[in-house]
Amino acid sequence: MEKLKIEIELANIEGLNVTLHENYNSFKKYIKTTSPKIKIELVHTLMKNPKLESELSRCDTEYWKIMNKENLEEISKSNLIEIGSHGFTHSNLDQIEKSELTNELINSKNSLQESIGKKVESIAFPDGAYNQLVKEECHEIGYKRLLAVNYRCETDNNDPTILPRLSISNTTTSDAVIIQSNLSYSKTGF
Repeated sequence: MEKLKIEIELANIEGLNVTLHENYNSFKKYIKTTSPKIKIELVHTLMKNPKLESELSRCDTEYWKIMNKENLEEISKSNLIEIGSHGFTHSNLDQIEKSELTNELINSKNSLQESIGKKVESIAFPDGAYNQLVKEECHEIGYKRLLAVNYRCETDNNDPTILPRLSISNTTTSDAVIIQSNLSYSKTGF
């Protein structure tokens, strides 16, 4: 963490004060809730570090594999798969300013639509973070399906656009998928 702090401080990113964070988890939580502009500047700063490529090359490649435009185009041709948004910078949408929220939702939607040549009408909230304002902004921008890990607003139970979302990562077991599916779909009566 100390090396990271020094490197980020040298970048002098306006609005970012890494010295406030004593450990990685504190810093990670801050990054999830900070301005998308600061996040983007931070990523650009870190990507300039030649040590990063070396560190990433030692990680399990399956963990760091990221889809590219060609992958998106290929899977978007399937009638079984829908490409949806997950935000432009993976920000906790309920923690950012309204103008940033609007940009986050529009940029993600437009970027994906441009890549796949289809309408993007679904969004899965990063970290399950949303509130009534986020829902309203999503509807305004044209998202028709809002995927939530846990319902957070009083209106969610009667809102047909809010759908249950399952979180599956590289560490999720098949047993966990069965349990999550059962719990999630039992809420909606499927």
